[in-house]
Amino acid sequence: MTQTNSERDQRNTALAMAAGWTVVLSWECEIRRDAEGAAKRVAETTDAIGAEPR
Repeated sequence: MTQTNSERDQRNTALAMAAGWTVVLSWECEIRRDAEGAAKRVAETTDAIGAEPR
């Protein structure tokens, strides 16, 4: 069975979330267009869940 990138991403996201991870998706085109905005979205998500810096 051939998987599309979207199907693979959905499967991997579901597995990561089931393992307790918070998933923030950023596509390469989004990062190229607005790297600061993509980074801000990750920072806002980690702030919202109370993640500690490592």
